[in-house]
Amino acid sequence: MTIDEIKSILGKLDFPNRYVTDQTAICIKALIDKTERKGLLAGHKNLSEGARIHDILNFARSVISKQVAKTLVRRIERPPLLLS
Repeated sequence: MTIDEIKSILGKLDFPNRYVTDQTAICIKALIDKTERKGLLAGHKNLSEGARIHDILNFARSVISKQVAKTLVRRIERPPLLLS
């Protein structure tokens, strides 16, 4: 599934438009990934079982070749996801 496909699905689900971003889509794409990886949280084999911000950023850089700036790291650490 591509970033654009994920964003399209979010839009169809009436997810708040201001959060339908590449950043959100990358996080979702990482968290649905079932590829076995090393170096994850203890007892976890893939990102869908649980991931740290660092794991998602590594996924963005290495799997989908998306350059991630340090400012994005700060935004991911403190997302304003209040869905009211």
